[in-house]
Amino acid sequence: MTGMTGALVALGGDRAAHDTYMQLAGSGLRIPAPALSSALSESTTLKAVLLLYVQTLYIQTSYTALVNARSKLDERLARWLLMCHDRVRNDRFAITHESCPSCSVCGDRVSRLPSRSLRAGA
Repeated sequence: MTGMTGALVALGGDRAAHDTYMQLAGSGLRIPAPALSSALSESTTLKAVLLLYVQTLYIQTSYTALVNARSKLDERLARWLLMCHDRVRNDRFAITHESCPSCSVCGDRVSRLPSRSLRAGA
């Protein structure tokens, strides 16, 4: 799984805007904001890569907002599961209602979705 938080630090800020948690089992690395700022000032390559990541993150965030506003619950859930699958790179991963944004808002409705909606490609 890949990703990063602290996009504001990559953009020149001195701290992340919010807390971060991992939604799926795995491992992660942590770097203090001052150390990341220092590394960014020393490496134009690192800065370019992280700025490209931030650009991609904002595009993805805007599409997520659009999908959440215009799509039905089963479509939102399918999109979220596909995004998890892309990051985990495994056909099996454990999730709970609490780890899924669509599930936490509509937990009982998600539980009642037909199982065919949850199959890949549905």
